[in-house]
Amino acid sequence: MTEQQEDYIHLSVCINQLNHAWKTLNLVKNTKDNPLSGPAFCYGLIEYTRAYTTSRGTIKRKRKLDQKWIPSKYLALHNRIIDARDKIHAHSDLTTLEAFLHIDRANNTKPISMIQNNINGLEELENIEDIIHLIEETLNKLYMEQELLEASLKF
Repeated sequence: MTEQQEDYIHLSVCINQLNHAWKTLNLVKNTKDNPLSGPAFCYGLIEYTRAYTTSRGTIKRKRKLDQKWIPSKYLALHNRIIDARDKIHAHSDLTTLEAFLHIDRANNTKPISMIQNNINGLEELENIEDIIHLIEETLNKLYMEQELLEASLKF
């Protein structure tokens, strides 16, 4: 396999991941009353971010989709989604919880209480339309790039 072929494969995989995210988020948008909509929304965001996190190739060790494909008007939204993936959806970042532990040693007992932020991963749900548009506009750019790569492939 050549580096050019691996470039094409990686781009195609990223396009598939973004399409899966788009389909999932559209289902969530159309079935908000379903009890599985929340978990499906979180999964859709994770699927979206997969294209922008490191993928290991055989020729080029680390690959990820560059931010140049993201429309500038959606860059802040994209960055919030990536940040939420890293701190909430795919990992449990304790700094995000800002938890506080209180131990009361009164009367020879040790009651423990904890206070923390209530984070459910649905903070961007109100922006689902913008997220869907972000994916659509990104995919349009990627489809054009895929055609260019395909035309230049050497067999």
